[in-house]
Amino acid sequence: MALQGGGSHGALTWGVLDALLEDGQWQFDGVSGTSAGAMNAVAMARGFAKAAQEHKDPVEAYQAGCAQARETLTRLWEGVGTLGSLMWGSPLSVANPMMGLMRQWLLPYQTNPLDINPLRRLLEREADFDLLCKSRRPTRSRVGPRFSCAPPTCAQAGARFSRGPGSVRMP
Repeated sequence: MALQGGGSHGALTWGVLDALLEDGQWQFDGVSGTSAGAMNAVAMARGFAKAAQEHKDPVEAYQAGCAQARETLTRLWEGVGTLGSLMWGSPLSVANPMMGLMRQWLLPYQTNPLDINPLRRLLEREADFDLLCKSRRPTRSRVGPRFSCAPPTCAQAGARFSRGPGSVRMP
């Protein structure tokens, strides 16, 4: 299953994933996402990884993985909702209207010299990258789908994702 990017698309996808996971009858061979889709994929991966760690029976682990993935998705997107617009009330946009015009030529890192990134903190809290790294090691039985995520969101969160064993890693 491929999960697309785009903030509002990611929130819509959360609702679809929630329904599919609640149903529990869908088996995914793999999940891949980019940007907001990667956030959804990471939240799902965390749920399945945590369940695989807690349950030895594959059926129980899959059911628990669905439930934990739903919980993680909910916390993630409710957290995104509390972040609001990062530019709302920014003194730079009011005090210096040219800053808004300059953004089209500047990298995000150039317009954010203090590296203020609440989304990164949210993802670090909800994703549990250490658990995901451990769960990517080859094992005899795997619970849930394989996951693959791509930048920009994952890279901004401080992690890299690609295909293959051990591919989820911190920089």
